[in-house]
Amino acid sequence: MLVRALKLCDGRIATQYKAKLMQNYFATLNDALDSEGLINHWPVTASVPYGATVGLAHAGKWLSIYRDGVTGQYERPVHYATLMADTGIIHL
Repeated sequence: MLVRALKLCDGRIATQYKAKLMQNYFATLNDALDSEGLINHWPVTASVPYGATVGLAHAGKWLSIYRDGVTGQYERPVHYATLMADTGIIHL
Protein backbone atom coordinates (compact mmCIF):
# COMPACT_ATOMS: atom_id res chain seq x y z
CA MET A 1 0.00 0.00 0.00
CA LEU A 2 1.32 3.43 -0.92
CA VAL A 3 0.86 6.19 1.65
CA ARG A 4 1.36 9.82 0.78
CA ALA A 5 1.21 12.64 3.34
CA LEU A 6 0.13 16.08 2.17
CA LYS A 7 0.65 19.25 4.17
CA LEU A 8 -2.45 21.44 3.99
CA CYS A 9 -2.29 25.25 3.93
CA ASP A 10 -3.32 25.46 7.60
CA GLY A 11 -0.54 23.11 8.71
CA ARG A 12 -2.62 19.92 9.12
CA ILE A 13 -1.45 16.71 7.52
CA ALA A 14 -3.79 14.82 5.20
CA THR A 15 -2.99 11.26 4.16
CA GLN A 16 -3.91 9.57 0.90
CA TYR A 17 -3.94 5.81 0.54
CA LYS A 18 -3.57 4.12 -2.81
CA ALA A 19 -4.05 0.39 -2.85
CA LYS A 20 -1.99 -1.48 -5.41
CA LEU A 21 -4.46 -3.57 -7.38
CA MET A 22 -3.39 -7.09 -8.20
CA GLN A 23 -4.23 -8.42 -11.65
CA ASN A 24 -6.00 -11.78 -11.37
CA TYR A 25 -6.72 -12.71 -15.03
CA PHE A 26 -4.23 -12.88 -17.89
CA ALA A 27 -4.47 -13.24 -21.66
CA THR A 28 -1.75 -15.89 -21.92
CA LEU A 29 -0.61 -18.85 -19.85
CA ASN A 30 2.93 -17.44 -19.72
CA ASP A 31 1.66 -14.12 -18.32
CA ALA A 32 -0.34 -15.94 -15.63
CA LEU A 33 2.60 -18.15 -14.64
CA ASP A 34 5.00 -15.20 -14.70
CA SER A 35 2.75 -13.27 -12.30
CA GLU A 36 3.76 -15.75 -9.59
CA GLY A 37 7.26 -16.60 -10.89
CA LEU A 38 6.24 -20.11 -11.96
CA ILE A 39 7.26 -20.33 -15.63
CA ASN A 40 10.16 -22.69 -14.84
CA HIS A 41 7.79 -25.10 -13.08
CA TRP A 42 5.40 -25.56 -16.03
CA PRO A 43 6.04 -28.18 -18.77
CA VAL A 44 6.63 -26.50 -22.13
CA THR A 45 4.11 -28.67 -24.00
CA ALA A 46 1.32 -28.50 -21.39
CA SER A 47 -1.81 -26.51 -22.17
CA VAL A 48 -5.01 -25.74 -20.30
CA PRO A 49 -8.32 -26.38 -22.10
CA TYR A 50 -11.10 -23.78 -21.99
CA GLY A 51 -13.19 -24.11 -18.83
CA ALA A 52 -10.71 -26.43 -17.11
CA THR A 53 -8.60 -26.44 -13.99
CA VAL A 54 -5.33 -28.34 -14.13
CA GLY A 55 -2.61 -28.93 -11.59
CA LEU A 56 0.79 -30.53 -11.21
CA ALA A 57 3.55 -31.07 -8.70
CA HIS A 58 7.04 -30.03 -9.77
CA ALA A 59 10.24 -29.42 -7.80
CA GLY A 60 8.53 -29.20 -4.43
CA LYS A 61 5.62 -27.00 -5.55
CA TRP A 62 1.98 -27.81 -6.26
CA LEU A 63 0.50 -25.56 -8.96
CA SER A 64 -3.12 -25.19 -10.00
CA ILE A 65 -4.45 -22.93 -12.75
CA TYR A 66 -7.92 -22.28 -14.18
CA ARG A 67 -8.79 -21.13 -17.72
CA ASP A 68 -12.11 -19.37 -18.25
CA GLY A 69 -14.45 -21.26 -20.59
CA VAL A 70 -15.80 -18.14 -22.33
CA THR A 71 -12.98 -15.58 -22.47
CA GLY A 72 -10.06 -18.02 -22.50
CA GLN A 73 -8.24 -15.93 -19.91
CA TYR A 74 -6.08 -17.63 -17.30
CA GLU A 75 -6.62 -17.03 -13.60
CA ARG A 76 -3.63 -16.21 -11.38
CA PRO A 77 -2.16 -19.61 -10.41
CA VAL A 78 -2.48 -21.05 -6.93
CA HIS A 79 0.74 -22.63 -5.63
CA TYR A 80 2.26 -23.88 -2.44
CA ALA A 81 5.09 -26.07 -1.17
CA THR A 82 4.53 -29.83 -1.20
CA LEU A 83 6.40 -33.03 -0.43
CA MET A 84 4.49 -34.77 -3.25
CA ALA A 85 6.55 -36.43 -5.97
CA ASP A 86 6.59 -34.70 -9.36
CA THR A 87 3.55 -35.42 -11.53
CA GLY A 88 2.42 -34.67 -15.01
CA ILE A 89 -0.59 -32.47 -15.72
CA ILE A 90 -3.65 -33.57 -13.73
CA HIS A 91 -7.11 -32.44 -14.87
CA LEU A 92 -9.00 -31.43 -11.73
